[in-house]
Amino acid sequence: MLSMPLHGPKKKHSIEALDIIIANAGINLNGTSIRESTAANILEHISVNHIAPTGNPIFIAISTLIGSIATVDALVALKFPNNTSPYGASKTALNWFI
Repeated sequence: MLSMPLHGPKKKHSIEALDIIIANAGINLNGTSIRESTAANILEHISVNHIAPTGNPIFIAISTLIGSIATVDALVALKFPNNTSPYGASKTALNWFI
């Protein structure tokens, strides 16, 4: 697992590229409801959590319950906070393309 910036291991171990990326990280910033979400906030979440820059590495995505449209009723029943709309939408987009 690479838990440090790439420039550190690149210099120390002559790493030129990563061949496998397990995408378990993402952003969940400025949580808002759907009505209050701005296009800029949604775009930022989708850019990081869904698109993410890659070359030719293997990309493995780790999803979450909030990224599943099928679980919306369960999330409502659990009184899940409604301020994670940009994060949830970005994870749903990730699931759609995988």
